[in-house]
Amino acid sequence: MSELLQSGQHPDADQLSAFIEHALPAHEQEETLAHLAICPHCRSIVALSMPAADPLLQEPARRPWLSGWMMVWPAGAALAAMILAGIYVRNGFVVEKHLPPTQTARSIPPAPLKEEPAPTVKLQTRRRASPETAPVPESPFGPSDGLL
Repeated sequence: MSELLQSGQHPDADQLSAFIEHALPAHEQEETLAHLAICPHCRSIVALSMPAADPLLQEPARRPWLSGWMMVWPAGAALAAMILAGIYVRNGFVVEKHLPPTQTARSIPPAPLKEEPAPTVKLQTRRRASPETAPVPESPFGPSDGLL
């Protein structure tokens, strides 16, 4: 395995399996890699001798979102939402029908006032009474003759 590869010579099976297992020294790894870059026959041998890929690492095939049974859950949720909305709307209107009618205040403009003439006040002017004509207050004890 330590012999140098001449142009036209292919690596033997042991050297290719050591390359796959990363068991070759660095300079032989580089030489084998350089040979695999130009030789399609050796590349196909290495590809066939590689271990199978881990199936857990492969991404599973995805089904399209809008296919068959994948639409059952969204359609069922939409149907349930429509039924609940219908029940809510229907019960909302039924409750309003059983309520007593609302009362609203009526606005009536005030009746126009009748204009009545203002009461006339008769002012009586008092004359100053002279002492001779002035009325004499009555005494609580009876009529008096003006004597005191």
